Amino acid sequence: GALGVAAFSQGQALMFLLGALGIGLGTSGMVFAKSRTGQRNYERLTSILTVITAVLQILCCVPPFDRLVFGTILGLSPELLEISRNTTLLSVPMQWMFYSRSKYLPALYLAKKSNLANRATLYRIGLTALLSPVFNFFGLVGYVWGAVAMTTGVWVELALTRAYSKPLREALEDAPELEKASVMRQ
Repeated sequence: GALGVAAFSQGQALMFLLGALGIGLGTSGMVFAKSRTGQRNYERLTSILTVITAVLQILCCVPPFDRLVFGTILGLSPELLEISRNTTLLSVPMQWMFYSRSKYLPALYLAKKSNLANRATLYRIGLTALLSPVFNFFGLVGYVWGAVAMTTGVWVELALTRAYSKPLREALEDAPELEKASVMRQ
């Protein structure tokens, strides 16, 4: 019902709030991922932030932190707390994929191929919208199946973004004039 959807939304909102830890990754990639070494270090930085965010997201879902986050801070009842907590936990793979996608977007933007990045995002949105009535038709409803539908769309976006950017990333060189910033500098 409506309260279940609200609890699902709270879990998703927490996932996106934690995802904000990586909000500057795109800019870092645009500045530093112009060389092979810069790209490699940028991917390492992204991986480090991915793990940190995943750990924080999981910690929010285990006792005693789950009661603090979902009960005290968000003020959810025990039933809604469970839905929201489980949604946040089920969203860890989606968060991981959103971060992983960040490894590939700068190559597309730097090559002025944002149309490919946009296409991948539109496929994600379209697939998620398409899966909703299909899942509903087969009785696959509730927060678990909602998380599955959303994660499936993000997986497709990640796969497309990676494929679109692969030739661009492989063509990167380490010319002397190109920035090769360390992970720490980035």
